[in-house]
Amino acid sequence: MKTLEERFNEKWIPVPESGCWLWIGAERNGYGRIARAGDGKPMNAHWVSLEIYSGAEIKSGSVVMHKCDNSFCVNPNHLSIGTQADNMSDMWAKGRGADGEKVAGNKLSEADVIAIRRMIGANVSIAGKYGVSESTIRDIKKERTWRKLI
Repeated sequence: MKTLEERFNEKWIPVPESGCWLWIGAERNGYGRIARAGDGKPMNAHWVSLEIYSGAEIKSGSVVMHKCDNSFCVNPNHLSIGTQADNMSDMWAKGRGADGEKVAGNKLSEADVIAIRRMIGANVSIAGKYGVSESTIRDIKKERTWRKLI
């Protein structure tokens, strides 16, 4: 029976241009997966890579972040351990987060939001005009959402 490391090393190919190790094995939700030896529990391949090559123990509540932003990369030199907050900060710093008009299913434009912030009247009436919920209007007016327009 092959070791986890042997099975792992059969499931990636090098990408010389980027230095990524591209996972070619099983995947789920855009990430490589590999079953652990013993219990057969499927794990994210990038987590397993860090465990194998750096000896890192990934604690509960931690995430493994991709410096290369390639979710199929398992090169341990492209990976680091952090918190979900670290991961979100990294995403926004790299301009990868969706906000404003980029958010899927968003009904409002930047011009709508600017107009809503200037409107006086009941939030329920404004919501009806734009076809959104009263809480959406409240969050816009209290600057909880669409912060890039503040």
